[in-house]
Amino acid sequence: MSILDWFTSAPKVVDNVFDKDKGLLTQVGQFIGHQQYTDQEKQEDQKQLTQSVQAYAVATLNENTDRSITRRQLAVKWFEMQVWLIKLQVLFFAIDKLAILLKQPPLSLSTGFSEIAFNQGIWAVTSGIGLFFWGSHALRSSKLAK
Repeated sequence: MSILDWFTSAPKVVDNVFDKDKGLLTQVGQFIGHQQYTDQEKQEDQKQLTQSVQAYAVATLNENTDRSITRRQLAVKWFEMQVWLIKLQVLFFAIDKLAILLKQPPLSLSTGFSEIAFNQGIWAVTSGIGLFFWGSHALRSSKLAK
């Protein structure tokens, strides 16, 4: 016997569940629908939210702990590494072109540095770091500009 047979086996069960006036589903819907969010509850929740936001702002106001300074320094070092990879790629590309002009075999190091510098994983990490550290400043300045 399947669950479908249970619903169709007795009209009384079907009426008890699906009746539009007194059915079980209607009663549950009315119970959920009649719950109200009063103005007093809204004010209490708003007060609690305001206190939480203020506590967070105070807690992060002096974000100059050793840990946060280290995070920022690592972010800057990561960006410096990214820039150096691009510079090395450009340098070795120029060396390869010079070698071709001098009829020498190229070193082909520029393709390797290019693959590393423009790797999707590295750019994903770079984008994530940039958004984490400087995204909030960009959002704030764009809101101020409007």
